[in-house]
Amino acid sequence: MSIAFDIQKVKGGPRIGLGAAVRPKAGSALLRWSIRATDGLLLALAWTLALSGGTTQTSLAVQVLPIAALTALGLGLISHNGLYLARVATMRTVEHALIARVCGMLLGGGAILHLTGLLDLSATEVIVGSGLSLVLLLAGRTVYRAWIAGARAAGRFTQEVVLVGADHGATELRSTLDEHPELGYAVVGVVADRADAAAAGLDDLWLGNVEDAPTWVGATGATGAIISTSALDQDLVNSLTKTLLAQRCHVHLSTGLTGVHQRRLRSVHVGYEPLVYVERPEAKILQPMVKRAMDLTMAAVLTLVTAPVLLAAAIAIKLEDRGPILFRQQRVGLDGELFPVLKLRTMVTDAEAVLEKLRDQNERHCPLFKLEHDPR
Repeated sequence: MSIAFDIQKVKGGPRIGLGAAVRPKAGSALLRWSIRATDGLLLALAWTLALSGGTTQTSLAVQVLPIAALTALGLGLISHNGLYLARVATMRTVEHALIARVCGMLLGGGAILHLTGLLDLSATEVIVGSGLSLVLLLAGRTVYRAWIAGARAAGRFTQEVVLVGADHGATELRSTLDEHPELGYAVVGVVADRADAAAAGLDDLWLGNVEDAPTWVGATGATGAIISTSALDQDLVNSLTKTLLAQRCHVHLSTGLTGVHQRRLRSVHVGYEPLVYVERPEAKILQPMVKRAMDLTMAAVLTLVTAPVLLAAAIAIKLEDRGPILFRQQRVGLDGELFPVLKLRTMVTDAEAVLEKLRDQNERHCPLFKLEHDPR
């Protein structure tokens, strides 16, 4: 687990020699503009639908001004709430909460524009437009998150990082990032004492000593560094952090905590010292019930919407090899309880039997089986 220490927008030029300013990846600008464009289109669609079905009888040409104004207001609120920052957008629960906040503020802004008469809006249009904005923005971010995860799993739009320090925590970080490429991080090297790197099983990525971390970040072309604070002296951590930030590098500091959900962590200051406050886990009685209701509702809606696609896929599967359409598998659920899962079959009919013959070829260092060229 790691906590972003700082993320800055980088506008530096190309690297000249070792230790120079880090150059931002071209893909990061593309991603920022693509998500802004997506949000803008969805907001415009939400307000277009709201105004076209509202109580005011005006032409589309007259509606352009309020649609443009409310779309611009929404984009401004999204940016103001940090929803274009990687450290915010990567946390789904935080992202969804902030989108709901944005739409609440958009509702308030629309109400002010309605009451003051600055725009020709009805109360119904304001309410419907804000509600549609919430639904479309959440749906858009969900689709975008799935797309970017797939792209990163394929090796695109990744952020190259250097691990600073070598201990058990650094090893766990490397394993996590290697096993989850969809997170968007690619470890290109480790800077630490060579003996420590070898002991931690990181000698294959060893670059040099910790003191030369800023130089190696620039030399590898990495845009970020993850510092394992448990492996280094506190003064050295402070010194390296300041140097790397001055070099316009993204810096993450590990907390040394494992198995603690991010929602239980709070950044606090005691005096002038930054600390992480860990909240106690509390069982919320209504939370599982609300989640279950949301799961069933969303599943029902999505099943209806995707029914034609599912039917076409089922027919295609049956015509392909005359085998069963559905594949049944046991999964591990709450408290280790097994439950059956039904899914459309995407492998050969004897995939489970073939799997046993391929176990020794597993490309993941964990129970999950993964083979790039899976014959199944």
